[in-house]
Amino acid sequence: MRAHASKFFRSLLELLRDEFFGIAKLGESERVAVTSREVPVSSGNRAWPTAVDLFSGAGSASAALKYSHFRVVAAVDNDPDACATYRANHPRVRLYEADIRDLDPLTVRAECLDGVDLDLMVICAPCQPFSSQNRRRGIDQRSRLLLQGARFVSAMRPKVLFVENVPGLASQAYADLLSEFRDICGSEYRFSTPQRVDAADYGVPQRRIRCLLMAGRDTPAPALPPPISPKGKRFTVRRAISSLAWLESGEADKYDPLHAARNHKPIALERLRVIPKDGGSRSELPVALRLNCHKQPNSYPDVYGRMS
Repeated sequence: MRAHASKFFRSLLELLRDEFFGIAKLGESERVAVTSREVPVSSGNRAWPTAVDLFSGAGSASAALKYSHFRVVAAVDNDPDACATYRANHPRVRLYEADIRDLDPLTVRAECLDGVDLDLMVICAPCQPFSSQNRRRGIDQRSRLLLQGARFVSAMRPKVLFVENVPGLASQAYADLLSEFRDICGSEYRFSTPQRVDAADYGVPQRRIRCLLMAGRDTPAPALPPPISPKGKRFTVRRAISSLAWLESGEADKYDPLHAARNHKPIALERLRVIPKDGGSRSELPVALRLNCHKQPNSYPDVYGRMS
């Protein structure tokens, strides 16, 4: 679903572009140039707004930024595999493969902004510390990485700040951390409250709840755009992947290295056949096909669930 995560970002980032930076939409030929060769840096007489992508991973947020007419001037991540993927997809973006705690934001500003202001900073800090499944939630020191993003905000002073994470970030367990985050960013930033957003409302064929926190420097934080695919008008899984080749268990598409079917055991295939289409769940399995671990009330309810 990584491509669709990028689609979720695009819907929200285009709001920021229109509301704060006034960059008109491009034609399709210009858009292709952005996402492939990364040549254009302006639209008409208007320079594209600049962006920095912190905790950039493999680059889905950067892809959304470029698609939405932002010029990504720098990205930061320390995972070697993610960085290799990022470089393959964004070869002209300055990627700092480093521990963000050891990186000086003033160095990034000097090397990448060339004297111009930074318009947007995206912070997608690791979500594991804030996950409801983390048994060390509330004491996991990786949560402090979010404050490194605030350190970059304080030094680079972007016009708009965009933070995305799991809903647990907004829980009471992290109220003090968010307060510290705001304090480090600086008093000139006017923050929104943390907002729960379902990616399914923004064109993603997956019910995926995220937490967004936004801020404007000396201006109100952006408001969320209205949903583009609300309930009753969802972008379905079928619509997203129906063009892919049909595969049997264990098969792989020889023309698409990313498209393969897991080699299921016969008992797993039997379970899948019994579960009704269009949203059926494992609760409808006969007792003989139920796993003992799935009989527990706190087990993951969507395992063996059918997508609609």
